[in-house]
Amino acid sequence: MQVGASRESASSSSNTATLPVLTISDTDSDDYENLVKNSASQFDIRWLVSELDPITLNYTSGTTSRPKGVVYNHRGAYLNTIATVLAYDITTVPTCLWTVPMFHCNGWNLPWGVAMQGGTNVCLRHFTAKVIFDSIARHKVTHMGGL
Repeated sequence: MQVGASRESASSSSNTATLPVLTISDTDSDDYENLVKNSASQFDIRWLVSELDPITLNYTSGTTSRPKGVVYNHRGAYLNTIATVLAYDITTVPTCLWTVPMFHCNGWNLPWGVAMQGGTNVCLRHFTAKVIFDSIARHKVTHMGGL
């Protein structure tokens, strides 16, 4: 499985922009590398007005029978990421295998914590015991969750 990329237009009521949209493919592809190589080297940084500005919108899967969206702000995401790294003893350069959905609770901010520590997040499209164990061996996984 490779991470691929495509460009799609995304728009909102306030602006229109062309954004890279990452997709997952089961075939070998160098689309992601091409996206990075061919992307603009200059871009405008959108500075925060407040640390309480939203950073992400996550949707729960409806475990309470009522699916809903949850907005994280920058301050909360930062503090939760630091706490997650400390609580789970995420050392430098970890490799985390995702066997639970990242969208649920934003993966407890673990995707950002792994990145913060210079690590790699390994994502699977299909979940079978063989795929999981093969991925552990192939990627030398140091962390994973299975809830």
